[in-house]
Amino acid sequence: MEEGIRHKTEKGTPQGGLISPVLANVFLHYVLDSWFEKNVKPFLKGEAHLVRFADDFIMMFQYENEARAVYGRLISRLSHFGLETAKDKTRIIPFGRYSKTKDTFDFLGFTHFNSRTRTGKYTIGRKVAKKKKKLFKSNLKQWVKTNRTLPTSLFMSRLNIRITGAFRFYGISGMMKELHKLHTYAYWLVFKWLNRRSQRRSYRIKEFSKLWCKYIERLRIYKDIWEWKGSVSNA
Repeated sequence: MEEGIRHKTEKGTPQGGLISPVLANVFLHYVLDSWFEKNVKPFLKGEAHLVRFADDFIMMFQYENEARAVYGRLISRLSHFGLETAKDKTRIIPFGRYSKTKDTFDFLGFTHFNSRTRTGKYTIGRKVAKKKKKLFKSNLKQWVKTNRTLPTSLFMSRLNIRITGAFRFYGISGMMKELHKLHTYAYWLVFKWLNRRSQRRSYRIKEFSKLWCKYIERLRIYKDIWEWKGSVSNA
């Protein structure tokens, strides 16, 4: 559909259609994943890895010169199949335990950066990407303003589903501080707007806290991302 007019086409997949992500994954498996494993990695001197989720992916290389060489091949490969990279999201950066820069990159809603553990060992730090954090806050605020007139029990139950959905996505190892910030934002946002309801009794902090604890799932880490160590299979 373009400007309300339907046009027949034999290219592409229907936007929002259930078959679209399936076809995209099949297509990119051969265009990108298989090509990288069979036609790229065997000819490199250093280590290289590809991680892809839907049409979002990162490539990791041990040597910068090989990263730049493969980048040129990647552009050509995608172009051959009618695809292209998003130029504003595609870049080559130094990253890892030996990197001396403070470069970061966003992937799957997280901002990844070089960090250290409490004992001084290297690790990859993560926080919620700025765009995703801003989107979470604006969407939650709009939802609360729209639904605050619902019966309190129904409102809080639905709010819990909405908040927990986001926390389950971002609730991985090392993200407790980030989750706490979003949790605090949600707490005070709801407290503010529930007390703005007309002809309703306002909540005191102590009273609201009891209501919050009754309906909102306790903040916690949902997934230990390091638990897979030693159990990864190539099957």
